[in-house]
Amino acid sequence: MRSLITSLVALLAIALLSGAGIYRHVDEDGNVSFSDQPSEGAELIEIEGSSTYTPPPRTQRRERTEPRIEPEPEAGPAYELVQILSPADQGTVRDNEGRVTVRTETRPPLRDGHALALLVDGEPHGQPQRGYSFELTDIHRGEHSVQAVVIDGDGEPVAESEPHVFYMHQASQLFPNRQGPPGTGINPGPAR
Repeated sequence: MRSLITSLVALLAIALLSGAGIYRHVDEDGNVSFSDQPSEGAELIEIEGSSTYTPPPRTQRRERTEPRIEPEPEAGPAYELVQILSPADQGTVRDNEGRVTVRTETRPPLRDGHALALLVDGEPHGQPQRGYSFELTDIHRGEHSVQAVVIDGDGEPVAESEPHVFYMHQASQLFPNRQGPPGTGINPGPAR
């Protein structure tokens, strides 16, 4: 039976390719045979034209021309970190001239149009800047606080650090000739 089906498929394929007709013949025992040659008692099988598909011509792959749309930044804090690196929170700064260097950090780095402002004892100190280091002068002995604030181009605060408290230590003016221990930075300087 399998060879009969294989033969039928082969004959059909040949007939379709050659355009010849297919004849079906049933003998006295009921066996069915197919042929491309007519024989006595065979009937011609009409085969309609086969369906064909012609794909469109291949085109060159085109580059994307529409603009790439950047995803909107997630709604959340603009900065994951704004902090004072120095002076240390609850630390002591020893300088008779009252100089203090405040170092800050932001993550990510300052964005375009943003700047850092410094609050000293709750009041703005100097102009906002793109740098991360601030030089303070004339800080008197005692307790002081510093806080870094990131501001946008309109001067609005975007993010801020926790305030850091530091203590300014200066040699006593009552003992102008007294020197501090080596390496401590205590130098009374001229008497005032």
